[in-house]
This record gives sequence, C-alpha cells and structure tokens, in this order.
Amino acid sequence: MLAQTANDAKFLQATVVKRVLDGYRVRYEDGSEQDVLQADMAFDQPPDPAKLTLNALVAAASFGDFYPGRIFEIADGSYVVAWESSGADPVALEDIRLRMVPRKDPRPSPPPPPVVAATPGTAADTKPAGTPPPPAPASAQAPGGKSASAPPPPPMAGAEDNPLLAILGMAGDRFLMKYTLTAPTKSDVIAAKTALADISLEIPQDYVPVGLDFKIKNKSGKAFTIDWAKCHITSFAGKKHPVYHGDFDALEDIPAVEKPTELAAGAEESFSMPSRDGIVTTFHPAHWEGAAWIEKWTEILNNKLFYGDDLPNALSNGTSAADQAKDLELLRKNVIGKSFKVGIALVQGGTPTVVEFSVRIDDLQKSHEANMLDSIGH
Repeated sequence: MLAQTANDAKFLQATVVKRVLDGYRVRYEDGSEQDVLQADMAFDQPPDPAKLTLNALVAAASFGDFYPGRIFEIADGSYVVAWESSGADPVALEDIRLRMVPRKDPRPSPPPPPVVAATPGTAADTKPAGTPPPPAPASAQAPGGKSASAPPPPPMAGAEDNPLLAILGMAGDRFLMKYTLTAPTKSDVIAAKTALADISLEIPQDYVPVGLDFKIKNKSGKAFTIDWAKCHITSFAGKKHPVYHGDFDALEDIPAVEKPTELAAGAEESFSMPSRDGIVTTFHPAHWEGAAWIEKWTEILNNKLFYGDDLPNALSNGTSAADQAKDLELLRKNVIGKSFKVGIALVQGGTPTVVEFSVRIDDLQKSHEANMLDSIGH
C-alpha cells in the first residue's frame, strides 16, 4: 500500500494499522504513524488500463518517487499525468498507481440529528449485498478481516435516540448539569482518598454528558491493577452497566473482557470509562468503493452517560424557543435531585476493593456557546 505523507507530497510504502473516520491510520517503514484520507492512498501495483480514465486520481512515479496527480491525456496506450504541484509529464503504465476513491466522513453534520443506524443496500453499495470480493493482493485488503455477508447487528441497549441530544438542533446550545458528590463523602469536588489511591472524576459534557474520565494516583507503595470487568456505572434507574476504557473507533474492536491495567507504586494516570451500554453507533455494510472491497464495520460515534429509562420520552424535540423551554422544564423535573453511581475496582495482592462514588445532579441549565453560526440565524 502507498500512502501520502503529511509533510511531503510523496507517497511512501505503508501498512494499514486501523480504520479511522474518513480513511486509515497507517504505519510507514520508518515506524511513524499517521491518519491518511482514503483518497490519499493507492494500491502498489499497476492498475487495469480500463480503470485509467481521464481525470482519474493517481500516484505516479517521477525520478523514483510517487507523487499525486490525475490522468490528463490518453493516447495509444500512453498516459500524460497532470501533477497536483503543477506541470504534466508522460508516464508509463507500470509507473502509475490508482488512488482509492474518497470515503465520506460518517459523522453527522451539525446541527446533530438523532443517530439512526445505517442499513445494507444504501447508495454506497455498488454490488449486491453478500457479493464476495475477488481475490486481491494482501496490500489491498481492508483491516478487520470480518465477514462481509453477515447482517447488521441488532440495536444495542442504549443506542436509541437520546431525547436530551435530540432537542439540541440549535448550534451552540448546551444543557449543563451541576453535580455534587454524596458518597463516599459529601463534597462539591468529585474525588476520594483511600488507602490505595487518590481518585478524581470528571464528567465531560459535549451538549450532554458523554461518559466519565477519572484520574488515579497510586499512593499505597505497591502496584495494583484496575479490574475493568468489575468497574461499573449505575444509572438513575438503578441498573448497573459495564464499562470499557480503550480508545476505539469500531465496536468490533472492543474486547469482550478487557485485561486489567497495572498502576505502579507512585504512578498517576488518567482514563476514560464510558458505559458499554451507552455506545452510540452507526453500521457500515460491506461494499465496493472503486476497486477496494470495504468490510462491514460498526462505527462508534459517541457515548451516552444517561439513556433509556433515565430520561423522559415525552419531549417535543422542537427547535422553537417555546418548545425548548417546555423540554428544559420537563428535563429538570426528571433529573434534578437524582443520583448515579460509579464504581472503580482496584485489586492489590489478590484483594479487590471497589471505590464507589454517588453523584447527585443538583441543577440543569441551558446555556449558549458563541459560534460562527450565530450570524446566520441563531
């Protein structure tokens, strides 16, 4: 596989590490890694001449290196490439590599609508569902290695529309919550000191609470582990939800059971700990993109801290000032004064200790963050 470098127009040999939103993370031969748009990658083999049409995007060799360009002229089996930098030169077929077609960023454009999982048979499919890909060189294989013929997974618990998210059609509007720690001690700061560790929680809010971050410092003098399988978030409704802590783009990449993380004596680290049941996803069916067979995958768009029975389903979801005022009042009646719990499981010398926080929501207010869309109608 060839991938274009960020600081140089050249295409270099690279290996795909994983899929990202609109391309791939690749590792170059020098060991460096970079996220590259799919359109800035090319299969390292001469293409089928039938695919080299006028204006086709290519990487073509010049003085031993590959540079971006497009097919400018075709005559009697010879090709002229117009370089992106400027100028044009004749290039032999064996010195041309066909670039991959662009892949659209699957994230919803603002203002964010409720997420609806994609289904097979969308316009992106260029062959019938379940059509197996032809034999291809290893360099052309998409990462993941998942079957292309299986149907999309059923909706996950927690992946339903979030009413609090749905009413945020106006760019810059935020619903911010004020919290108080009620256990293990009462405090305005969500933190705890134990014999093993000092732990502090942070609740990121991107329009709505999207998960949990925590910082932990080992002060026990000996190493211990964080047992992710026994960590949990307990919702308003009292349901205990499992968590995960890695940085994953695809649902398929999250292991069923994560290995414990060791924290050395005196070490301090920060972790993200979203609920496994609160993952917001969209499904991408297997399909062809030009000459590339893209395997099915389930993209992680976001995480929700509260979902399902935790929030009311009687919201108008309107964008008018009157509708939003009514929805805000309904939300305030349903969440203010309620508590959720967070459990962090530590193990030292075979002895487990679960540090559990109880957090009460004291207030919910709407605010507006100034943004560039204000001038066009907010």
